[in-house]
Amino acid sequence: MTDSGRDRAQPAAESRSVEMASLLSGYVGRYAIPLLLIAELVLFSVLRPESFATINNFRAILDRETVLVLLAFAAMMPLIVGEFDLSVASNLSFAQLIVVGFAVNQAFPAWLALICTLAVGMFIGLVNGVAVVKLKVPSIVATLATGTILEGISLRYSSRTILGAPDPLTTVFRKRVFEGVSGGLPLTVVYALVIALVVWFVLSGMPTGRRMYAVGGNRRAAELSGIRSDRMVMGTFVVAGLLASAGGAMLGGRIGTGTPSTGLTLLIPAFAAVFLGATTIRPGRYNVWGAVLAVYTIEVAISGLQQVGVGKWIEKVVEGGALLGAIALSGWALRLRARKARERELAILARTEEKETGTDGM
Repeated sequence: MTDSGRDRAQPAAESRSVEMASLLSGYVGRYAIPLLLIAELVLFSVLRPESFATINNFRAILDRETVLVLLAFAAMMPLIVGEFDLSVASNLSFAQLIVVGFAVNQAFPAWLALICTLAVGMFIGLVNGVAVVKLKVPSIVATLATGTILEGISLRYSSRTILGAPDPLTTVFRKRVFEGVSGGLPLTVVYALVIALVVWFVLSGMPTGRRMYAVGGNRRAAELSGIRSDRMVMGTFVVAGLLASAGGAMLGGRIGTGTPSTGLTLLIPAFAAVFLGATTIRPGRYNVWGAVLAVYTIEVAISGLQQVGVGKWIEKVVEGGALLGAIALSGWALRLRARKARERELAILARTEEKETGTDGM
C-alpha cells in the first residue's frame, strides 16, 4: 500500500472506531436502566423469595409509587423547557391536605373537592409561571419561595391531621380492577398509566411537545422560528401544578387523611427519577417512560435492600446517590446527544462541499 493509501485508510479506520464506540455507548445508555431493574428483580427474588417475589409485594410497589410517578412528571415538565420547579412537592403536600379538608371541613362532594384541588394546583403553577416569565425571577428562586409559602398556608389551614375522609373520596383511589386475577390491580396504577400515556402522546406526538423541547434546547432559536417561548414556559408550570395536585389528591384519597407537610420528602426522589430517566429510552432527553422506569428502579432497590436486612437509613442513601449519579449520567447523555448532532451537521456540510466542488470542477 502506498503512503497516500495509508493516509486515507487511517482516518477512515479512526472514524469507524469512533462510530462503533458511539453506537455501543448509545445502546448501553438506552437500555442500562431497564436491565438494572430486571437484575434487581432477579437478585432480590432469589435472596427473599418468600417476601419479595410475591404478587402482593409487586402490587404494593406499583401502587405505592404512583404518587411519585405523577410528581416526577410534574418536575419534568418545566425541565423540558429549561426551568426548575422546586414547589411541586409542596404543591402535592398541600393538595393532599385540602382534598380531604374540602370533603371533611367544607363538606364538599367528592367530585367537587377533587376539582377544586386540581384548580388550586393549576393556580399555584400559574403563579410560578407569572413570577418566572413576567417578573423575570429565576425559576429556582421563585418556586422555592412558592413552596415555602405553601408550607405556611398548609399550617394555617390545618395544623393537625384531618381525619375521616368520606367513602366516595377514598373509594375512587382504593378500589381495584380485575379483582378476579390474583387479587386485582389498584385503580391508582390505572390512573397513573393513563396520565403517562397522555403526557407521552403530547410530548412525542403533538407539535406542543416538539415546541417544548425546542424551547429547552435553544430558547433564542425557538423564538426566531416563531415559537412563543414565554407562553410555552408559563404553560408548563401550570401543567406541573396540575400534575402535582393530582398526585396529592391521589395520596390524600388513598390514605384517607390530610396531613400538613406530607409528601415533601418526595422532592429528591422525583428529581432523581427525572434525571435518571433522561439517560434511558431516549438518552439526553427528558422522557415519560424513562422517568417511570427510574421511579421503579429506585423503589425496587430500596424495597429489596430493606427486605434483606438493611436498615431504613438505606432509603435516603439510595435516593441521594441516585440523584447524584443521575445528574452525572444525564449530563453525559446530553453531551453525547450534542456530539452526535455536531457530527451529523459536519457530515452534511462535508457532503455539500463535495457536491459544490464537483460541480465547480465540471
